Amino acid sequence: MIRNLLIPFLLCFGLSIRAQIPDTVYLDITSTVHLIFKTSVVTFDLGSGQYVDDSGNLVSDVATESNGNRIKLAPMVEHFETTNFFVETKDGYYNFILMYRTGYKKYVITVDPKRAVAMKEIPTESNEVPIQQTYPGGVTKNVSSSVLPSPSKKDSPSTPSEICAKIVGFKTKGTIVGTTSQKVNYWVDGIYVQGGLIYFKVNVENMGNIVYDWGYTGVFIRDKGKKALKSNAVVQEEQFDPVFTYNEHIKEVGTKERVFKVVVFEKFTIQPDNVLSFEFWEREGERKVILEVRSTHLLEAERI
Repeated sequence: MIRNLLIPFLLCFGLSIRAQIPDTVYLDITSTVHLIFKTSVVTFDLGSGQYVDDSGNLVSDVATESNGNRIKLAPMVEHFETTNFFVETKDGYYNFILMYRTGYKKYVITVDPKRAVAMKEIPTESNEVPIQQTYPGGVTKNVSSSVLPSPSKKDSPSTPSEICAKIVGFKTKGTIVGTTSQKVNYWVDGIYVQGGLIYFKVNVENMGNIVYDWGYTGVFIRDKGKKALKSNAVVQEEQFDPVFTYNEHIKEVGTKERVFKVVVFEKFTIQPDNVLSFEFWEREGERKVILEVRSTHLLEAERI
């Protein structure tokens, strides 16, 4: 029904329609699956599996929750009825088939915009020029000119991009919070403040022999010690969106390579019983790592 109503709407507004077979998303009662989109989720709709229980409440075979550009799916019953799942994001429309599969362990799916059934026509202007940039470890890659810091006429950096470039070059004084998972090291080793912005220097180092696909970094405010997504329950959390991310375009960490990113927020504080949680997701993989920055760490931020 949704698809029949959607097609005239897309034709009317001049959207780009693609003949696309719906992607199948497999769910298992013992795990939670996350769909990660390029842009924020506007709305979504579960085709079936929703009904009114004996208490008059609307319940669903699959629990759904959206937060920013992420949708969380958690089956509430085993072997639920296969259904379609429609999603609208800021840049397009997507249709999925949700199917139960026992023992399936794919926890995060990064959705390629090419898989959309239709894309919204969002005008963009770009004068980007391919440029080579050298990263720590001597690795050189082609990047877009739009992601490089603009040259400053002043002796001191003034834009967030210029400040981030300076922060990347700072000598590490010690790890604030960090962990290791399957020969990949994750850590935050610097928090800095300038003007109305706060900067977090985030590092990922690949010590293994397989390229690490850096699929998604989410930042959330949640209760201290709450490791979300480790159970099948859908928990409440507040997504915290950065105003800028330096080196955001880098999606791979090569073998024996270290990548630096700087995540920038408007200046904020958190309550002592909350943490700022950085979540690192591997693209098309099962690996997920959480680093929790406490309120005491924020109070010790260094002024640039």
